[in-house]
Amino acid sequence: MAINLRIYQCLALSMLGAIAFGVEAETQSLKCVYPKYSDNKGIHVAKNPMVFLFIIDTKTDKAYMSGNVGSGEVTVIPNGVNGNAFIETTPVGNITVTTVMTNGESVHTRSMVYPDGILASQYYGTCVAN
Repeated sequence: MAINLRIYQCLALSMLGAIAFGVEAETQSLKCVYPKYSDNKGIHVAKNPMVFLFIIDTKTDKAYMSGNVGSGEVTVIPNGVNGNAFIETTPVGNITVTTVMTNGESVHTRSMVYPDGILASQYYGTCVAN
């Protein structure tokens, strides 16, 4: 499914305030940092915040998520109101969804199925232009 990243650029411009991207840019990136998370035991402050990067290729209309365990293509879905969702499907079929509001506020949700059970967690933080 082709992503209309020109719409995303307009949303990103409003999210990033004074930082302007050139129309001719080939890539843009958002750095996301999550110092808090919740799981089935409650809300926690991470000893080491989770950090990853979204790389948006405006020439190919593709987006990628890059983190400590590698990188993969994601689908960008503008919500039409106040931000975007980035959906990742891992090679084994697990799903992560990262929602980024135009003010940079972000939530990253994971629902992972492993042979010994389910790992579900939600991370709270912010994303900024990198």
